[in-house]
Amino acid sequence: MLDKVFSLSIVISLGSTMESIGILLIILGITLVIIAAIIFFIIGVRASGQVKGGGVILIGPIPIIIGSDKEVIKWAILLTIASMLFILAMCILAR
Repeated sequence: MLDKVFSLSIVISLGSTMESIGILLIILGITLVIIAAIIFFIIGVRASGQVKGGGVILIGPIPIIIGSDKEVIKWAILLTIASMLFILAMCILAR
């Protein structure tokens, strides 16, 4: 385990400062998503004994929407549309 940590620190130190910050932000983001999912799961089980969830998988322009009930699916669709519009706006503004 220590060898992996040491090799990761060498890779980070060899890159530029911006690359290191980018890698650390990605690792931090993934960690926060995992922690938030665990917290929401625990709160959902304690509050009502029922956990609702859903997600969207985008394969190119085709969304695959998964949800535990109609309300979750509705929110997943709305958030997917909002995210796609935001990404489209950023691509247009970047030109």
